Amino acid sequence: MRLTLREIAAAVNGRLSKPEYENLIISGVTTDSRNVPEGSLFVAVAGEFFDGHDFIQSAFHKGASCAVTHKELESARPLVIVEDTRKALLLLASYYLGLFNVKIVAITGSSGKTTTKDLIASVLSQRYRTHKTTGNLNNDIGLPITVFAMPTDTETAVLEMGMNHLGEISVLSRVAKPDIAVITNIGVSHIENLGSQKGILRAKLEILEGLKPGGFAIFNGDDEHLNTVKSTVSIYRYGLGKGLPFRAINIVKHGISGISFTCLADNQAFDVFAPLPGMHMVYNALAAVSVGLALGLTCEEIQAGIKSFQPSSFRLNITKNNRGITIIDDAYNSNPVSAAAALDVLAEAQGRRICVLGDMMELGERGPSMHYETGKHAAGLGIDLILCVGELSRHTYQGAEGSSRARYFADKEQALSFLKNELRTGDTVLVKASRAMAFEEISRVLTGGI
Repeated sequence: MRLTLREIAAAVNGRLSKPEYENLIISGVTTDSRNVPEGSLFVAVAGEFFDGHDFIQSAFHKGASCAVTHKELESARPLVIVEDTRKALLLLASYYLGLFNVKIVAITGSSGKTTTKDLIASVLSQRYRTHKTTGNLNNDIGLPITVFAMPTDTETAVLEMGMNHLGEISVLSRVAKPDIAVITNIGVSHIENLGSQKGILRAKLEILEGLKPGGFAIFNGDDEHLNTVKSTVSIYRYGLGKGLPFRAINIVKHGISGISFTCLADNQAFDVFAPLPGMHMVYNALAAVSVGLALGLTCEEIQAGIKSFQPSSFRLNITKNNRGITIIDDAYNSNPVSAAAALDVLAEAQGRRICVLGDMMELGERGPSMHYETGKHAAGLGIDLILCVGELSRHTYQGAEGSSRARYFADKEQALSFLKNELRTGDTVLVKASRAMAFEEISRVLTGGI
């Protein structure tokens, strides 16, 4: 990055406290006072539990050249003073992204969006220099940070967009101005805040609001809610249904090694192998195929991109520890749809199959019944041992209680203590819960070989 303070102040509608510094070059942007590269711009964002204004001097001490603030402060270093630093961060990201000729693919959905984002990026990287969202940087702070980290030679960028409430994706879409908008599905995540699946659909469709002229959407054509959408925007659909422009047939499951299918698209047919198991991976891969073909990739490039795909941390990672125990690490987040999909994957494993299921958040008054159904689903699949952890997971336990294989634990420490004495070589263990449960701690211990 090479932006002058004059450019930055203009982009964020701000006032430079020391005009004599207007030609000072900024080489990066950060909101984290713990990580301040030399010559960077520190944006003092106020959050629920912290206020970046309290760390401005620390950021200067670590090497920041300037800070963006919505407070009038005394400072020997230059400040850009704005009305709202969070809005300024978004304005600057929009300005910076506009300096480049980059094809933007934006993606959202109730489940599968991170895996689909990684698959799309893996496919596009077969031909283009591709940048993508990392970790959980998919909100109004994370998306700008992703944009600022974009190498200047980037040709395509795959940006994930998350939300908890109406209006949030609209803001992100208007910043990113995508060429292609992908929606994976409409589930029940955040239904506590949005009231119904119609509310969730409305929130997800905000991704269309920032589309560039001539931009288009790619939707899951088997999703009953997305299929109700009519728009002036061109919409292309993928799935298993006849007549869809991007369609999978001849699906073959290869246990926990992966899944393969034949893709029918653009009057051609070609085989695809995804190295992660589960029917949901067919949909994720079809989204990547759709984007790849839309951006001019060959079938061979798409096949190679999907086959070489690597999932993000704690997202259905499958490993084997030094005791010969297989861990299916899907600890990053959970909702009823993704939990059922992960359990379906576990059901395909050889040997004893064990799941550690934790609470699923933001489900509102339907939370207890949805946990109950998850437990019932696990028992119906014949999972050998169903460990339910957390307050809401009492209902998961009740759903699986018809099976003598279910156990309930108040916290993950109790569950780990049980597992230490229970696990044996040849077992496969699924770890799945919402982010707030911090089940990655269980995954790390299991991977280390308890």
